[in-house]
Amino acid sequence: MRLSMSLSIRELLMLPTLVGLALAGVMFGPPISWVALIMVIMLLNAIAIDAFVASPRRRSFAIGFLLPSLVYLGTTIAVGSTEYAARGGILPTTELLQYMLRPAYVFGISPESDSALRQANALSVMPLGQLFFACVFGYLGGWYARLASRSSDAK
Repeated sequence: MRLSMSLSIRELLMLPTLVGLALAGVMFGPPISWVALIMVIMLLNAIAIDAFVASPRRRSFAIGFLLPSLVYLGTTIAVGSTEYAARGGILPTTELLQYMLRPAYVFGISPESDSALRQANALSVMPLGQLFFACVFGYLGGWYARLASRSSDAK
């Protein structure tokens, strides 16, 4: 039996919007990053509510979304505060975010500088970047959960 996983129109519209907003927030900082952070938090809250009260199909996606997201965020917290700083990240996703931030938050300051302004700018967008990666892992987990739910219903 072939299980097809097709994207809905809502997903096709929502995914590029959220990805674009998150990338704009990471690259350009406040206030765009604050708007993006609020939207990501609202999305996570809606998915958390779906995990408890939605239909079985949506519930499986929500649980599959939340588990990898929480594991990733827990990992970033357990590794240390360098995962939310301008330099010195250990995880590959943090290194990618810090690499993206390198040219974006110069503001006349050398990219090699550890000035307070550079640290403050990085601290304002690193949580958004980490939440973005948590959502990417969560989305993949949600798709897997939906696929696993369909395959178990087919038997």
